[in-house]
Amino acid sequence: MALQEFHASTAKSYLYLILKLFKFDKTRRTLEPVTKLLIFTLLIQLSFGILNPSSASGASKLTSISTGGTQITSGKFLLAPVSTSGAANPQSALTLIMSAKNDYFYLKNFGNYTLSYFSMTQTLASTTIRYCVNQNFKGGSYTKCADNSNPFTVGNTLNLGRIQFNTPLTPGAAFHFSAVSTNSGSNVISVSISRNDLLNPNGTIFNS
Repeated sequence: MALQEFHASTAKSYLYLILKLFKFDKTRRTLEPVTKLLIFTLLIQLSFGILNPSSASGASKLTSISTGGTQITSGKFLLAPVSTSGAANPQSALTLIMSAKNDYFYLKNFGNYTLSYFSMTQTLASTTIRYCVNQNFKGGSYTKCADNSNPFTVGNTLNLGRIQFNTPLTPGAAFHFSAVSTNSGSNVISVSISRNDLLNPNGTIFNS
């Protein structure tokens, strides 16, 4: 039943009761005191019922609004080359002493955000850089991961440039790298990242 129909029906019911109670004394032309009280009470109730309808009919709907965008507001992004996966942040480049023309190192994410890209340089020419995801290289091998799968090849130039991780590197994690060269000597590994290399929490790439 609609709210307006409900109030119309209520008003008719009150008027009917009033007429039933509205009994004049034919001789004295006056209302009995009890009748007066009943009529007054009914009129008051009728007034409130008609003039103050239920507030539910005017209730507003709740609306949820999405901002439609996400941005970094705090935290840090920091990637560094280290000699072991559990090493502390060296805050510097890593020098590999490659007298045997090969060596291992790790790239570790010391920041708060997942990394999708990184940039790398090295100083020893003709050195090929590879890495394994979530596992080390197979013992004694620089070209096979522990599960005997092939590692991902980064490149062999001095300026390796901007590289995309095959699997994003999460905060606190490290990927195992190998360096294999046709030359012996020291190889300085330097890496850098920027805002462009971050993944935000919902997995989209910033400015990429």
